[in-house]
Amino acid sequence: MVALLAKRGVHIFTEMDGEGENSYSYIFSNEMLNNRMVITLEQHLLNAEEGEYETVISVSFTTNEDAYEFYICHDDRPVIPPLYLYRIILDTIETIQDSTPDTLLQNLVEISTGSASTEEYTDKEIRNNYYNGVISKIDTALKLYSEHKAENN
Repeated sequence: MVALLAKRGVHIFTEMDGEGENSYSYIFSNEMLNNRMVITLEQHLLNAEEGEYETVISVSFTTNEDAYEFYICHDDRPVIPPLYLYRIILDTIETIQDSTPDTLLQNLVEISTGSASTEEYTDKEIRNNYYNGVISKIDTALKLYSEHKAENN
């Protein structure tokens, strides 16, 4: 899927956790990353003995004061057809690219199964932790992209 997305100007970088049971893919176009926005594809092995899996696709971004996450897809099958993931990713990117700053939030609400934002939290510590979690995803995408560019120059 990496090569197919690259043909469309979309980057995807994947990291595995220390146990090799969970993968985290960071997906973005240059414009998305410049706007501090990233799509994440998380695949988790919840319980090997029971064969429990979880795949989540979400969009994370920040504005001047707030952080947002929109959950686009949640699936619990052990194997997700790659074409299914590919189409969801491309359709999500298309929705983002076709949005204006005024319509972005509403468009993401319309295509998501749920969302969360710092606007929902009144407790300052929880709000800051949530904001920092979103920033961490974006910073990881930036780091992986920078490392990739350095390796290929």
